[in-house]
Amino acid sequence: TPEGIAGTRISPDGNLLFANESGKRVLYPLSGGPTREIHGLTEEDRVINWAADSRSLFVYTRGEFPVKVYRLDPSTGRKEFIREIRPADAAGVLSTPHVFMTPDGRSYLYQLQRYLSELYLVNGLFQKRCTF
Repeated sequence: TPEGIAGTRISPDGNLLFANESGKRVLYPLSGGPTREIHGLTEEDRVINWAADSRSLFVYTRGEFPVKVYRLDPSTGRKEFIREIRPADAAGVLSTPHVFMTPDGRSYLYQLQRYLSELYLVNGLFQKRCTF
C-alpha cells in the first residue's frame, strides 16, 4: 500500500486488506492492483472482522444499542442481519460496546463500560427545632 495507509484486517484467504485511505475505507488486493470501494458501509459502521468466506465483512453501527451485527457484501452493499448483542443487564451502559467476532460468526465477545451509582433516600436525619 502507499505510505500512510492504515491496514487493519487481512482476509482469511490472504488476498485482501481492509484499510483506511484518507478517511475512506477500502479493500487493497495484496497481489497488487487498484483499491476496491466498499459498498454499503456508512461512516457510523464499524468493521468487526472478515467472515470466513473472505468475501464478506461482519459490521455493526456505532451508537446503536442493542448492537445489531450484519454480514456485509462489500461488492454489492447487501447487508444480512446476523445477531443482536446485548448484555444480560444493560444498567449503566452509556455507549455502544466494542464487538469482536470469530470469522465463522459463531463466537463473539464484547467490551463495554458501565457507570453505576447508588442513590440513598434518608428521612428524618435533620429535625428543625423551634423554641418560642
